[in-house]
Amino acid sequence: MLARRAVLLVLALAALAAATIALPAVGGATGDAKRATKTTKVEDDFFSPDELKIRKGDRVKWVWSNSNTQTHNVVLTARHPKGVKASDFRSGSASSAYTFKRKFKAAGKYGFICTYHRKVMKQTVTVKR
Repeated sequence: MLARRAVLLVLALAALAAATIALPAVGGATGDAKRATKTTKVEDDFFSPDELKIRKGDRVKWVWSNSNTQTHNVVLTARHPKGVKASDFRSGSASSAYTFKRKFKAAGKYGFICTYHRKVMKQTVTVKR
């Protein structure tokens, strides 16, 4: 009788372990895995970081600093992957308390500027497959 209980306990623990291992696989089976969101600070006269590397499907969120005294925007330049519409990557203009978020679906290099400070406010986002 004690041996039978031991066998049942081992089987129950094995089933529990199998269920625990299977759960993450079920959640990922849809192919809609949560992708990363990288944050860029929009400061007076610079983006931080000015170079960013992400994976296809990730998002970038630009956050305007509350200490800004100047107006800024985020605009995609002519440097971007073929088939990407520049108009899809154009923020509004603000000095502070503003955010702009976009998902990157195509691999390649994307060039961004602030049109108010185009000579100094530049950013490159590299999207890997």
